[in-house]
Amino acid sequence: MNNFVASNIECYEENDVLVVAIGDGGADPVNYVIITRLDDEDNLSVDDGIGLQVSGLSYEVAGAIKKIVLAESGLRIEIKPQFIKDFGGSAVLVKFNDGVLDLAGGISSLRKTLQELFNGSAVELVI
Repeated sequence: MNNFVASNIECYEENDVLVVAIGDGGADPVNYVIITRLDDEDNLSVDDGIGLQVSGLSYEVAGAIKKIVLAESGLRIEIKPQFIKDFGGSAVLVKFNDGVLDLAGGISSLRKTLQELFNGSAVELVI
């Protein structure tokens, strides 16, 4: 299982790709999670357009997220069983350090972006 303490959260859209990037540093994090969504007509489903990449994994995996749980203290990303080997565990746990949510515009900003990112997908979103 991947887990780390996050000191940086970025939520943005770039070239029609919605991005949530969470890491243990701003410029060059050692540990990170990146979730992206690209709505493309080539995708068979919304989930096919949602990718997940974590530190230690050199590529993004589409459709790997089973469930997301967001709390004031952190974020839990549960991985679908068929992708557990890729991610080295069944979940990614991110604990928020003091003040990180203030830098990111608060938990409401992260919540809003996650809702938009997973809108219409089969991912269970608990926020």
